[in-house]
Amino acid sequence: MRTFPAVLLALALAAVAGCSAARNAEPPISTLKGKDVVLILWHDSHFNYTLMEKVTDHVTRKGYKTINDEDYRADLYRASDYAAVVFLVKHEAKGSMKIADAFIKKHGGRGNIVASISHEWDVDGSTIKKSYDAFTAASKDFEQEEILKSITNRLDGMLK
Repeated sequence: MRTFPAVLLALALAAVAGCSAARNAEPPISTLKGKDVVLILWHDSHFNYTLMEKVTDHVTRKGYKTINDEDYRADLYRASDYAAVVFLVKHEAKGSMKIADAFIKKHGGRGNIVASISHEWDVDGSTIKKSYDAFTAASKDFEQEEILKSITNRLDGMLK
């Protein structure tokens, strides 16, 4: 009878490991790729969601298609598959910053990545550098238009 709890524990551990592996094996939200596609990876917050909608509207009016996905899924994508990649991350979300940093380190050489960091304080300690177009502002709706203008100006230069 002592083997029953051990077997139950082993089954529970296998189930947890299987769920974790399944999450990592998720396919991208879309297989759409190309020089007419902009990938927007965003951290789940009201500020970033609204900003993502505005960036999406801007690039679709320019004739581009968009894929909008959450930043934690960034490893499912390659910057070279898209006209541009936009990261909308929140400084307080350290995991989000690490994801953006890793993606930029891996794909930053293409020069098609724009990173916007929303925060409540100075972000000089971030590993994302200004050379990757890291625009900073507090997550306040009244500052969103200024951030949007910075992002869209950079995108307009990339999407010629």
